Amino acid sequence: MVRISSKGMGAWARVPRRAAANRMLAIGAVFGCVACGSSAEVPQEQVAVSRQALSWRPWSALANFSSGFTGSPGLCDARTGKSTDPGFDAAGEAFLGRSASNNRFYILLYQWLHWSTKDGKPASGGNWAELGANVPLSIRSFTSKPVCYSLDALHTNAPESFTNQFAVLGKGTDNKYYISVLKLSNAAVPIGDTTTPVPLPTVKHDWAAISNDTLDSAPAVIVTSGLILVVGRKGTGLKMYVNALTGDQQNPYVHSWQSYVTPPALPSGWTLDGDPAMADTMPLSNEFMIAVRAKNSAGAYKLYYLTTNGSGFQPWVQFPTPNVSPSSEPAVEVDLSTPMVTMYFRDTSNKIRVGSAPAPYGTWTTFPKILDDTFASDTTPSAIGNTQAEGNLLVAARKSTDNQIWWAGPVP
Repeated sequence: MVRISSKGMGAWARVPRRAAANRMLAIGAVFGCVACGSSAEVPQEQVAVSRQALSWRPWSALANFSSGFTGSPGLCDARTGKSTDPGFDAAGEAFLGRSASNNRFYILLYQWLHWSTKDGKPASGGNWAELGANVPLSIRSFTSKPVCYSLDALHTNAPESFTNQFAVLGKGTDNKYYISVLKLSNAAVPIGDTTTPVPLPTVKHDWAAISNDTLDSAPAVIVTSGLILVVGRKGTGLKMYVNALTGDQQNPYVHSWQSYVTPPALPSGWTLDGDPAMADTMPLSNEFMIAVRAKNSAGAYKLYYLTTNGSGFQPWVQFPTPNVSPSSEPAVEVDLSTPMVTMYFRDTSNKIRVGSAPAPYGTWTTFPKILDDTFASDTTPSAIGNTQAEGNLLVAARKSTDNQIWWAGPVP
């Protein structure tokens, strides 16, 4: 068994019970024994014959941002439960980018009721809004990509119970992780209205550091089983931070973070590189996933993942990407309608690749390209699944030809 630091495990024992209790973490067990397996590399199962590739809509540019973006985009589910119509939720997404001119975060909201039903493309989502000027947060610049996640997790509860809130995180100029919490408007744009912008979110919590620790990567974040989980890289290791949500629909977030815990090291000869990623694979395997890019002394790269259920980390396993070398970090998402976990990355030709498995330790498909578009050599794709968008998932990345954020989704 691999044991790691037991710092900060108090939050894991204080998780409020929720309606979706059947997929709760076994929180009573603390992370004292975390892996109940070694950190040695586990042989990957033989890759299955590639399933028929999804049919993808052409990559499309989002609304133009005159200053252009830098780095990688952020993307998260931004659906709302309409209190005026119980049982109904308005599907939507939040796209985030870091300005190339001032390193501040900007947001663009879409609702699926607001998207053209003719070809599945967004009809009008308004303009990019600064998180600071247009959405009244304190002005702050960042040194990482933005990440975000809904406090309603995978939206498996009844829509009338949604908090309609989501967290945005990034690494500040002091290398600390900062979080803000925003609330979406309940006013869905009427079907067929292709000109009215989706209302901007309001501020529930201004930017605040989750810890005084300094980190070397962008954060990764998920919300699962009443917890906000944030993972970041410090040197050659990972740190994971935990915040327990209150269970209060109006005020689910309290700024009280536990000290970090330390996931196990990569297999011998491999070191962490770039930004980690996370996915809530609890519904598939009763564990959530952490994914990373790794490099060795010869300059080769691999993509790895591990999972944990709250009582132990499983060993690191290599994503099976034979004959395709990753040039970016991974992005991972879960779709409950399939159900599948899907991983994306940018290859050495700057094309986006995608592959899926029925569970993290299941057999992965091969990783075909998503069409033939090329993207910036410093961008990592961002993706979400389990949406109510057509095809249930979306992926976004930045192109170097215009420094704009482009998106794609499968044809349903």
